[in-house]
Amino acid sequence: MKVGHLVEPVCEALIRAARNQSLLSWDQIVRTVGKDASVLDAAMRRELFVRIDQDAPHGEPLLCALLVSNMMHPVYPEVLRALGTGLDGRTRRAARHGRDPSSPEMAPPVMADRAVSDAV
Repeated sequence: MKVGHLVEPVCEALIRAARNQSLLSWDQIVRTVGKDASVLDAAMRRELFVRIDQDAPHGEPLLCALLVSNMMHPVYPEVLRALGTGLDGRTRRAARHGRDPSSPEMAPPVMADRAVSDAV
């Protein structure tokens, strides 16, 4: 199955989510764009998100980052690598542990002496 016909509707759904300052699950995308999206395997989803974000300016947030689940979507790190975008430390840790990078447990450890010097 080709994903080209899904690029525009999925992109529009992600842009709406960004404007509304919200996130989308894959199930919400499927409900929005139709059953064609429901049959995409991980490789097809990766291709879809790479196509959506391939023209994003370097350093700008990627639309595929708006896709959420209870864990980081497994395709996200692959899309970043395919686009030549590096993962920051928090995102690398989250990908390694299959977690959402925005979760508090993925924050870097706080250095005690740094916290003290910042407080002074």
